[in-house]
Amino acid sequence: YIGYGLSGPDARIELVAMYGGFEIGLGLFCLMGLVKQEIERPALLAVVLMVGGLGVTRAIAYFVSNQTVTSYTYGALAFELTVTALALAALLITKKTNKAGF
Repeated sequence: YIGYGLSGPDARIELVAMYGGFEIGLGLFCLMGLVKQEIERPALLAVVLMVGGLGVTRAIAYFVSNQTVTSYTYGALAFELTVTALALAALLITKKTNKAGF
């Protein structure tokens, strides 16, 4: 769909590790933030930095690219920037209600 070419087993393993294992680990950390209040703000910050980093670098790459992109890029950008904005808003709201710690 997006044009990845997996030329060998190392490429497939890298894809599974980065888009599988890493994402699962980050997702579990964020879920822990739902049940453990002391992890809530670090989990939100992780979302802001990681998903925001994806969105910002994707936007930069889009603007410097001279090639046509598909709806995949537009959808990913919309998702990443929306999730980042929501996580940042939640982080700012919880700062006002949670005076202890970070």
